[in-house]
Amino acid sequence: MTSEYTYDRTGYDGKAILRKDTHEPDKYVSEVLSDRKIQFEYKSDEYHFVIYREDTKTQYQYYFTTGRWGVFKKGKRKPEKYYRSNGIEDFLDRFFNK
Repeated sequence: MTSEYTYDRTGYDGKAILRKDTHEPDKYVSEVLSDRKIQFEYKSDEYHFVIYREDTKTQYQYYFTTGRWGVFKKGKRKPEKYYRSNGIEDFLDRFFNK
């Protein structure tokens, strides 16, 4: 599923911040991860998934509403840098399964 960028808000520097929604509900993302036998945890209060990659012992934070994702670093509570995907299947195919 693809979508267009839309205006979200104005940042502290006065520049427009754009948003690209995936239009994928949490249930769909859960089904895709389960079908591919990928370990995950859904954080409903924070609207994201923590996705585990067993072979590299890597944890990803994935926001299903926008496709934004980051990698947890050791000793850090949240990823320092975020990237964008066009949905869960795009994330898994292009970034997770490398």
